[in-house]
Amino acid sequence: MQYTKNIVEQFGQKLSDEILACQTGNIPAGAQICEKDLPKGVIPIVLNGQIKVYRKDSKDNDVLIYNIDAAQSCIISIDQTFSKKQIPTFASANLDTIVALVPKE
Repeated sequence: MQYTKNIVEQFGQKLSDEILACQTGNIPAGAQICEKDLPKGVIPIVLNGQIKVYRKDSKDNDVLIYNIDAAQSCIISIDQTFSKKQIPTFASANLDTIVALVPKE
């Protein structure tokens, strides 16, 4: 797969093998991503593509928090997975994106 090299360079072969063995999800460009749409207890890692994490200002404009690129994850998703806190943020795919859904356990 085209993204395997980036993942191996970032995480090393052993951890990459474990990540790449996880369930994956495809997110088309422009699609909104909701935490409720993800399986419970997983940490998403972008394998290919890009996800935008943002919030809304008082005028309902998007305020970019950060982009998540290949071999990266979302610290907000990780925090919500382990703490069960809800943080008022949104996410959407900037590009066609593939994510690995890594179980937290």
